[in-house]
Amino acid sequence: MRINKNLLLAALLALVGSYCAGLLYSQNLGVNQEDPVADALGDKIDLFFHNLTNTTLDQMKVFQDLVAGGRLARQEESIKALVLKTKEFDEQFGEYQSHERISATQIGTDLFVLTYLYKASDFPVVWHFTYYRDFHRLDSNNESADWVIIGVRFDTRLDPLAT
Repeated sequence: MRINKNLLLAALLALVGSYCAGLLYSQNLGVNQEDPVADALGDKIDLFFHNLTNTTLDQMKVFQDLVAGGRLARQEESIKALVLKTKEFDEQFGEYQSHERISATQIGTDLFVLTYLYKASDFPVVWHFTYYRDFHRLDSNNESADWVIIGVRFDTRLDPLAT
């Protein structure tokens, strides 16, 4: 099989160009940098953490409230798995102390990724929340109403936070 060098070079340049364009349209907002959308989404996440650590609340409902209105709300088994894992947090990581937004990255105009540090007494947990603009319910009067959560995950990988 013979590879056309010009075609290979053009494909490589297109790949590099699209990567560079992605860098240009990705904006990492500093923790102290204000952005009305990131702040409004952050308020929702703050409420989630407050409710998640409240032992009197139904944890399944806490997650359902977080993902309400989006496709994740229909993934009941995934939500149940998250609930089961978070119920083990105190045993695995120690008692909840606080949480802190580490970063808010806007990718293009329609995607936000917010990263939080869940501070437990023995070990921190990194949470990632991904929001996408919901084109079905655009509301210019409410900064957070236009956004739906499309991804929630957590891990204990701390090294990526330093880069």
